[in-house]
Amino acid sequence: MEQSRLREFEYRCIQEEPAECVAACPLHVDARSFVVAVAAGDWDESWKVLRKTMPLPGILGRICDHPCELRCKRRECGDAIRIGALERACVTRPAPAHRVLVLPRRDTEVAVVGSGLAGLTAASDLARKGYPVTVFDVGENVGGPLLRFPQAVLPREVVAAEAAIVAIENGYQVAVLAPTEILATQHYLYFKRLFAELGYVVILLTGSATAKEKASQ
Repeated sequence: MEQSRLREFEYRCIQEEPAECVAACPLHVDARSFVVAVAAGDWDESWKVLRKTMPLPGILGRICDHPCELRCKRRECGDAIRIGALERACVTRPAPAHRVLVLPRRDTEVAVVGSGLAGLTAASDLARKGYPVTVFDVGENVGGPLLRFPQAVLPREVVAAEAAIVAIENGYQVAVLAPTEILATQHYLYFKRLFAELGYVVILLTGSATAKEKASQ
């Protein structure tokens, strides 16, 4: 076979390409394996599939906007599989126990400012890679912008429980600061103190509700 003809066949082959639904997902959740597990009634396996690539599955499984459904092949002969609804059904069931492998501890300490989805995800990923992490936020509750979702969609107790579970599993700390502690000084001076006095080498600013917003609650 000529080389050009062989390259043509290679180009047409999609066996090594991810499914369209998987490629459409920002987290590349294996939607096909997930649906197969749900169809078999194996919720533990469904949880396992979500956990493989999805941080904070108890939260994301409830608020995911399921772009995978727009690329579902089932649409070609009817409606797409309701993967988003299946994810919500999965994460409302008890999560099976699992083991988290954390790399050896590193010397560089990291402060993550903001306990929203970005902050908690960054803290979880960094902690798994061995970095000592502390998450800082303002007010009484962890969650930041996640707390703006309706209670029926994402209960606050779920946010708190998920953040606590992930923190325990990955070994990072969560420090909640009083609003007046930041309002009393300029933000840059406060973060400078984090560097100088608390010994953090890296600070990640992920965003959260402002101190003024928290103080007014």
